[in-house]
Amino acid sequence: MWSHFAFVSLILTFCSGLQALVFWTIRLDFDMSWWIPNLYLLVYPCFFLKSVWRECGSSYKTNMRKEFM
Repeated sequence: MWSHFAFVSLILTFCSGLQALVFWTIRLDFDMSWWIPNLYLLVYPCFFLKSVWRECGSSYKTNMRKEFM
């Protein structure tokens, strides 16, 4: 169950970084003091998404086996 919450949290973190970068790009404001933290919000979830996605899939398969037994 924790993996589902972690996956949603990572996706929302990625989206918040992406939205912030798009906002600053539209405004043509390239101040590094804003870009670096938002790039961090955009990039770091990418390292964990695949492993958390696998965990979500394995917990789903385990739950499906329990239901059919």
